[in-house]
Amino acid sequence: MRDNKLAMFIHWGVYSAPAQGEWGMFASKTKPAAYRAQYAGPFATQSQSFNPAAWAQLARDLGAGEVVLTARHHDGFALWPSRHPNAWTTAAAPFPAGTDFVKAYVNAVRAAGLRVGLYYSPIDWRYPGYYDVSGAKPPSPALTSDCVLPNSLYPWNYEGSDPAGFDYHENARIMKNEAYQSVKELVTDYGAVDDIWWDGGWLAQQGTDADGSFF
Repeated sequence: MRDNKLAMFIHWGVYSAPAQGEWGMFASKTKPAAYRAQYAGPFATQSQSFNPAAWAQLARDLGAGEVVLTARHHDGFALWPSRHPNAWTTAAAPFPAGTDFVKAYVNAVRAAGLRVGLYYSPIDWRYPGYYDVSGAKPPSPALTSDCVLPNSLYPWNYEGSDPAGFDYHENARIMKNEAYQSVKELVTDYGAVDDIWWDGGWLAQQGTDADGSFF
């Protein structure tokens, strides 16, 4: 007998390739371009053994009534071909044309008679604007005392050479737009989804959900 109070939560994405946990990109302070170059290929190779039917069967064997998959975690990689122009997804190389891990997962879980859950992270380390959504006072490269963020949260993910002149607010606006479109795709393109895990409004990795009112 399956228990709808019991769910199997699956963390799987590009961060699975280095096997350093889903916070590996942040912990190592790896810039987005370098992270993508290092791990997208190995993950594409690893994903050739992707078998959502086996996951669904394991959940049934456990007696779980639901499975939840990390459709997109903090590194910003979407397990489906999102149509937002700035999204990092399965729609491009090194993934074969037509790759949609979310679709395959949803179909397998439904076929097993289980509830479908999808996790989504509004946090996205590809966007320096995540660290200052107001754009009121961007931190300086020298980490001076007027820096609005703790030094440990200085935007290590900025790819350019002049963080002091970066438009954090506009960057954050694009980030928010991608989040809105992504979630809309997840709840409309795959039929009825039983559970959506929205992983926090704690912008800039500080404060409370109330601080996430930007979203």
